[in-house]
Amino acid sequence: MKKSNENQKKCMSLLKKYKLPEKIINHILGVTKVAIFLAKKFKKKGINIDIDLIEKASLLHDLDKIIYKLTNKKHGELSAKILTKEGFSKKIIEIVKKHTITSLFKKETTPQTWEEKIVYYADKIFDQSICSVDERLDKMIQENPQYIKESKILKPLIIKLEKEILDKINITFESIKTQFLNNEQQLIASIIPAIRLPRQLNYFDYLIPKKLENKIKINQIVEILFHNQKIKGIVIEITNKTQNKYNFIKSREAEISSKTKLFNRTKLKEINKIIEPKIILPEHLIKLAKWIKKYYYSSLPLIIKIILPEIPKHEMQKHFHGLTYETAKNLTISRESVPRIKKIIHELIYEQKNTQTLLYYKNWKEKLTIYIKIIKQLTNKNSTKQILIIVPQITDIQEIYKYLNYYFPNQIAILHNKLSKILFWQEWQKIYNQKIKIILGTRLAIFAPIKNLNLIIVDNEEVLTEYKSEQNPRYNVQELAKKLSELTKTKLIFSSQTPHMETYFLSSQSLKLRIKSLYNTTEANEANIKIINMQDEWRKNNYSLISDNLEEIIKQNLKKKQKIFLFLNRRGAGTTIKCQDCGYLFKCPNCNLPFNSSYKPQTTSYKLICYHCNFALLNNSVFDEISASRNLTGFTQNIPTKCPQCNGVNIKTSGIGIQRVEKEIKKLFPTAKVIRIDKDAENINYKLRILNHESQITNYDIVIGTQFFFKLFNSLANKLIFNLIGIISADSLLYRPDFRSFEKTFQQLSKIINWANNQSITNKQIKILIQTHSPENYVIQALSKQDYDFFYEREIKMREKFNYPPFCKLIKLIYQNSDLKKVEEKTNELASRLKLIKDLIFYQMLPIIPKVREKYRKQIILKIINNQQSTINNELEQILKNLDENWIIDVDPIEIL
Repeated sequence: MKKSNENQKKCMSLLKKYKLPEKIINHILGVTKVAIFLAKKFKKKGINIDIDLIEKASLLHDLDKIIYKLTNKKHGELSAKILTKEGFSKKIIEIVKKHTITSLFKKETTPQTWEEKIVYYADKIFDQSICSVDERLDKMIQENPQYIKESKILKPLIIKLEKEILDKINITFESIKTQFLNNEQQLIASIIPAIRLPRQLNYFDYLIPKKLENKIKINQIVEILFHNQKIKGIVIEITNKTQNKYNFIKSREAEISSKTKLFNRTKLKEINKIIEPKIILPEHLIKLAKWIKKYYYSSLPLIIKIILPEIPKHEMQKHFHGLTYETAKNLTISRESVPRIKKIIHELIYEQKNTQTLLYYKNWKEKLTIYIKIIKQLTNKNSTKQILIIVPQITDIQEIYKYLNYYFPNQIAILHNKLSKILFWQEWQKIYNQKIKIILGTRLAIFAPIKNLNLIIVDNEEVLTEYKSEQNPRYNVQELAKKLSELTKTKLIFSSQTPHMETYFLSSQSLKLRIKSLYNTTEANEANIKIINMQDEWRKNNYSLISDNLEEIIKQNLKKKQKIFLFLNRRGAGTTIKCQDCGYLFKCPNCNLPFNSSYKPQTTSYKLICYHCNFALLNNSVFDEISASRNLTGFTQNIPTKCPQCNGVNIKTSGIGIQRVEKEIKKLFPTAKVIRIDKDAENINYKLRILNHESQITNYDIVIGTQFFFKLFNSLANKLIFNLIGIISADSLLYRPDFRSFEKTFQQLSKIINWANNQSITNKQIKILIQTHSPENYVIQALSKQDYDFFYEREIKMREKFNYPPFCKLIKLIYQNSDLKKVEEKTNELASRLKLIKDLIFYQMLPIIPKVREKYRKQIILKIINNQQSTINNELEQILKNLDENWIIDVDPIEIL
């Protein structure tokens, strides 16, 4: 009350100084009383109001107006000077500087805070009530001014005036209470719906029901109604700001004329319920989602959809997840490697300078030993710290789990997209409630709700095909792991036998990433690698897929009853089918890619199939799309006997496929037991038999496999069962039209060599024969030497010369539409806008698959050189974030074709 009296006295003295009439002074003080009366009323209803601020604003809003009228000078500035001179407090002066309540409403802006609204309505109530009393006072003063001054009727008149004002206040307060308090004060939640939406849409406002007001929290999972569909959402903000809830009448005159209806209101939907009251999504996951949205130009609701688990309606007992998780024995490593491993473990745990590390290893057992020792030190019995390990694929989970479970029984949660909805939810809850210490999973595990993250491990980080999402949002786990490490201030380890070029570049340049190598160059290479020049075979008139040298060594191994593994990463029998007379190439009518040839083991006839879209031809005309069946995995028709273009019969299959290798091996070695392991294998039910009975595969003499073999039988691949490994064609990936083709070839074949080295648990060397038409190529040379640095030094020079990553950032933009003309128009239109960005390199091209699901495609490749990113990114962002949904935006693509 002392402050109130001081403010009123200062205000009174200032007003008297300007010789203002007594009734104007009473008017100003009257508004203050009304505002404070309203504030107290609202405070009783549980709405927290700063009454002192109300009083100051009430005194000033008319005072500023009066000073303006008397001086005819700018609002705010002069008022501030006068008030400073008169000794008003700094808080009051700040209000004037920011413009008072009156000046706010002169601009017809909506009141923002509760304090502003109360002063505003108090002013309006007082104006309406005092008008008639003012007129009576003026009339009485005009008629007999001397009588008014001398008589005592002024006091009862003012009492009457105050009574009329209070009556008016009580009536209006009820109106405000029903319209303003009950409706306006209902809290609002800004919610990101977990649903696929255009990238421009992010979050929506929902009213919080009264029953949930004290229960709802930021980052909570709630159920909302969105387009008449019940979906999940994340609460990111709780507010009571009116502009989000109502459409106010903009005209002040319209408000005054409508005394009972203070504003129009558009009703928002209410939140249905809180799905899990105890679960609040960790803040770092929301920040990570927002970063993904910006970096990958994706939709925030779609990212939240990926982060949030499917919540089952009814909790049930655990379901079997389809994977066999056996427990392995203790890991054994060589004595020579122990000091090296101890040193690296100490540096990884205690070095503070860099938190991100590349662990460059050769032997997978040494790598696992480091994982286990670090986890032991970071997660003691009383610790709540949690470790996240991300692996490329589900079979990698099986291999690592059996060792981790030996040392950390019942402390591991598993996350991957093949888990049932119930089991995934149960594992997710265990992680959130910190009931486990280790989270092991595929790329989906990056979104695990870990509260106390202490270490992130990205295992075999070079496997881009598994770590890069090919569906929107097209994120890369390596980049997300780096960002998550920054957000949580957590250590990050990338491990690899053949590091990704960009990762190794960062570590070699000491840019944010340190390198710790388990590779001992003094150790002799276990495997005996031999390069076979297939051009020499042609000179000897050997046109077979199997060189004389490889054939001879296979014979020797078969005599010794030793196992043989032959590798070719290409399905089918051949890669193209072509008419030799006119050059017509048989293409898939669905996606315009060349057909592959394939055959069933029981027959000798070849079939047409597209391995991209599983389109199989039903009749002899590739032009007859009506009778063509999509989504077939079987083979339904022989290769056409006549060319549909020239009617010629000279149709031949070219290229090498694994079925052709199988056929030739069976011809060369008719008594050997041969099995082919690829996606098309039908001769055994390998998915069940081999996964559950590994002995099945050991009954065969020769195993022919694609990369699919290593995906399916990871645990089997780490056992010593082969004495000879033959790479049928190292060129199958080498000369693909892609800037990463050399890197992919080196990585893929290095893994097979390292696998062979890891099998050498005896003193016997495994023979590895690599057949190639390009023995002089530096990829083949690096493989023969088992020297990653030799490969890296040459490859990085090529990347720098042609400005490819890591020397630039790539963005692939693909426009797709069923109308080919529109595809051309839209890509040309965007290209014309991109031309305006200085230093941006881009080019238009047809993708390798120009048609997908009946939609034509055309793409624009953007190349942003590293030292120009800061100047280009801002301009480019404005263009990309507003592209329509027919555009696919792929940041840091694996391939550009």
